[in-house]
Amino acid sequence: MSLELQDGRWSMLWRYNDKSLEIATQLLAFSRMSVIDRGVFWHLKIRWNIQIENLMHEFCYSVRKAIELTAKVQPEVSETAKNTFPHENGGVAQTDINEQVTLCRKSFLWIINRIIHSRDTYVKDYSVDVYVSPTPPHQMTSTFSPRYFGFYSDLDEHNSFQFVSIEELLQCFLGHIEPLIQVELEKWRENPLYL
Repeated sequence: MSLELQDGRWSMLWRYNDKSLEIATQLLAFSRMSVIDRGVFWHLKIRWNIQIENLMHEFCYSVRKAIELTAKVQPEVSETAKNTFPHENGGVAQTDINEQVTLCRKSFLWIINRIIHSRDTYVKDYSVDVYVSPTPPHQMTSTFSPRYFGFYSDLDEHNSFQFVSIEELLQCFLGHIEPLIQVELEKWRENPLYL
């Protein structure tokens, strides 16, 4: 199979943006799944945490490259990434009955840069106790969903994790930044020498 010049795969911007969308699909699926701690799928927990950490790093890198390439012809995309906030008002997310995380109040661009340069990352589950009558209390079980992502970089205090909702980070990209990238890709399709 040969590629034509107008084929999008010749464009670095197309490849980085496509990679971002592919990974966003996987991260969304992970963040919406729910498993029971006494079920057979529980044994996969460490594996999905590792995958989420790897995918999040790849997602942030691909998105940043797409933003940088787009900014060469449309600086607005960088400004949008600097002025878009997954958790503009911050807030607290309850992760279980006794625990919560504080959501960071930083911009989309700040967050992805910190994740790219993170020293450590952490997948934080949202858990709900499940009561099945007449189960005795010592056999109570819980469901877990990997909804939050914690990170800190060399620029943060040791173990000073920032947290972001995976889904809200994806919404920022897909709702505000990716449409601007698509506009530039459409111009490239019309004129392959554009980018």
